[in-house]
Amino acid sequence: MLGALARAKLSEEGFNAEVAATLATLAPRPHRRRVVEAIVALEILFDYLDGLTESPSSGSPDDGYRLFKAFTDAVTPASLPVGDYFRHHCSTDDGGYLDELVAAVRNALVCLPTTVKLTDIMRASAERTAEAQLHIHAACIAETGQLERWGRRCAPTSGTSSP
Repeated sequence: MLGALARAKLSEEGFNAEVAATLATLAPRPHRRRVVEAIVALEILFDYLDGLTESPSSGSPDDGYRLFKAFTDAVTPASLPVGDYFRHHCSTDDGGYLDELVAAVRNALVCLPTTVKLTDIMRASAERTAEAQLHIHAACIAETGQLERWGRRCAPTSGTSSP
């Protein structure tokens, strides 16, 4: 079942990874290959996590948060990965696909010269991205104001005040 989801996400959203790869043209030539590997694997990882969390489970609210730990682990190669991402998920057998995507991003990033300097920024961005995605998916089962309140809390410089 999870293999079918992974293939469907690649089929339906593969263009996202292609577009992400174009960002590698901004990297210095000696690092482009690793940048492509990191960016494409990270985009595929995000799309897969998006598919896994599109139908939030009211029975296990920790499911999405645990799954998206993979996203944060991927961009912090100097830290030990949390792992066990499917702990709260109804399906757990993806043949190691999620772990392989995390490893692919980590292996590419660890070879890039500025990864250590950017780790805190990458971690914070990954956490905020994961939280946004989970709030978006929760909007279909929770009251819609929760997404707006979260957005206002996270955007203090947007010129709007929190309720």
